[in-house]
Amino acid sequence: MPTPLTNSRLRKALHKVRQPQTGWIDVSDKVMGTADGTVLTGIAGMIYVRDPQNGQVITVYNSIAPTDRPGLQVKVGRLVGENIYRVKGLRDAYGTPAGGGQISPHSHNDLYLGRERFLPFLVLPISGGGLTIQIYGDTLVKADGTFGWIENQTLDLTSHAPAAGALYVLIEADDDGTIYATDGTPVAAKEVLTPTDIPAITAGRKASCAVRLYDGQTQLYRDPATINDFVDLRSFTSGGGGSSGGVGAAINAAAADTPLDADEFGFWDVVDAALKKITWANIISTLTTAFDALYSAIGHTHSYMADDADYSTISTNDADTDITGLELEELSDGSETILHSHAGSGGGDGWTAGTGTWSYSSADDPTFVISVDNDQTALIGVGDRVKYTQATGGTKYGIVTAVGAYSGGVTLITIYGGTDYNLENEAISNPYYSHVKNPFGFPPSPAKWSESLADTTQRSRATPTQNTWYNAGTLSLALPIGVWEVELQATFGVVENSASSNCWITLSTANNSESNTAMTALVNI
Repeated sequence: MPTPLTNSRLRKALHKVRQPQTGWIDVSDKVMGTADGTVLTGIAGMIYVRDPQNGQVITVYNSIAPTDRPGLQVKVGRLVGENIYRVKGLRDAYGTPAGGGQISPHSHNDLYLGRERFLPFLVLPISGGGLTIQIYGDTLVKADGTFGWIENQTLDLTSHAPAAGALYVLIEADDDGTIYATDGTPVAAKEVLTPTDIPAITAGRKASCAVRLYDGQTQLYRDPATINDFVDLRSFTSGGGGSSGGVGAAINAAAADTPLDADEFGFWDVVDAALKKITWANIISTLTTAFDALYSAIGHTHSYMADDADYSTISTNDADTDITGLELEELSDGSETILHSHAGSGGGDGWTAGTGTWSYSSADDPTFVISVDNDQTALIGVGDRVKYTQATGGTKYGIVTAVGAYSGGVTLITIYGGTDYNLENEAISNPYYSHVKNPFGFPPSPAKWSESLADTTQRSRATPTQNTWYNAGTLSLALPIGVWEVELQATFGVVENSASSNCWITLSTANNSESNTAMTALVNI
């Protein structure tokens, strides 16, 4: 039997019908942006979305989804009682939630994040901002171990856009947090850009990304799934921070120096599986111990066990090894004897590294004086060869003509520079000396170590006085200190109208006398 309709029941039914219906209707899946990636419509709050099936584009209201993500999948619908469509939320990538909506209490779900999800030193385009980028800050570990900071800031790249073709602009920061935008080499079109077109990271700087710019470009996009003008170059490895390349770049950018005994170096101990340190003094000690077992020390002696035979004494000088007394004694009893002993430290090229600091003292071309801040009198002698380097002229050579006494903390060494080598008033580096006549690299040509004077003018002396020497051309040749082989070649004669006479020509140290009869020649008329 039907339930009677009372006044109370009727009032409840009418109240229920009068209540407004709420919630979302006409909900569907959409993709943000047009096919070319345009999201913003130019009207505040309104964006473009398109149907993933047929590509139809509609305008909807958005207050939820980020507008710098063209291609982002969203749900679009309208509220009951409204005619405007709006973004309801982001669309789940699965038709059914992973795991059927259930989370296993003893399992995990992998979460894969793009680089753009990490904020430190992130660079993003600004929606509607054209070619302006937003740079997010980060901390820096400087090369000296102190910390710095990159501030949040924007940077307009319009001036870097090419008039034709395309290029990459490298965004990087130095230890002070200063941002740099470095242009790469332009190519014909954006489609042919490759990672090799990205400019190299500057030593001492930290790179964020490379931004693609091309002619006619009006907006930057960063969406790896659709349109992406950014190549992320940030390093997320442990121990990072600071300058690009981490410790390697910091070492490369550091100033060069000579290690001291107390300086420390890190190494990995494979036995203890731990990072440890060692001083430069301990490194030298360890290497010395290792090499002493392989090579003989300077001044060592070799022992030779002779057979029952007689040997004649021989001696020689070995330029390559600096052996100055190679000797075999006469043996017949099989006893040991010294084969040879080393007297120097020269290398196989005949040169010995100079000691102390060599510096310019004076010059009287082609004779020069080098000052050395220690005693050289037992090391270098007259006739030795020297080799040294200067900024002007590079590697130079000379012959020692005098070695002064060690006095006042210095030794003065006089050298002859020949025709090619001048000692400049500047620093001297890499000094060497040699007792060998022709060490490796030394120019042996006599022409380079000669002084000459040529005169082609016909000279004469009218009415000369008997027994008087004349220098008809007032000619002279200055010879540097040293032992010289001197010679004279000349054509001369006498015109005599009366009696016969003798005429002499000489090479002398004076201009009006004979100093050495061996250098005198006679013409008898």
